[in-house]
Amino acid sequence: MYRAQGRVQDAERGAARHVRRVDRRPVMQPTALGGRPMSAMQHPTSAPSAYTIHIATDFTRTPGGRSSRNGKYNGEEFRTRWLEPALRDVPARFERVVVDLDGVDTYIGSFLEEVFGGLLRGTFERYNDAARVLEIKATGEFVVFRDLALDYMRRQDAKNAEAR
Repeated sequence: MYRAQGRVQDAERGAARHVRRVDRRPVMQPTALGGRPMSAMQHPTSAPSAYTIHIATDFTRTPGGRSSRNGKYNGEEFRTRWLEPALRDVPARFERVVVDLDGVDTYIGSFLEEVFGGLLRGTFERYNDAARVLEIKATGEFVVFRDLALDYMRRQDAKNAEAR
């Protein structure tokens, strides 16, 4: 798929005439996940092995609380609109989903618990199932939030095990 573009000024007559030029760059089409562009020339079998969600750039730099009662950019919204749809595409399009925690102002514990603990209340039954397809990435000062998110997942896994 190529773009046709342009109006060219005829220097001698000063009149504009349409000229069809072919731009050989691939047209960028949005994908289903977060509207990220993917090249139309890309072969469908060359899908990336991981889909990365950067909370700071894709969602917000100021994540809020647990649910919509706690304001905008809450954990429930992130989980249902970003993370769960990406995880549904894991078998077909990706091997893993990576959630990058870096770059936000700070996290509230209830946001992390709703996002990551909430996955084990609905999407996954066991921690090991989630760990197979989900990676939580953090560097520097954000490592403590990654550890907290993993802890919330393990706690919910223990609650699920008691209920089984």
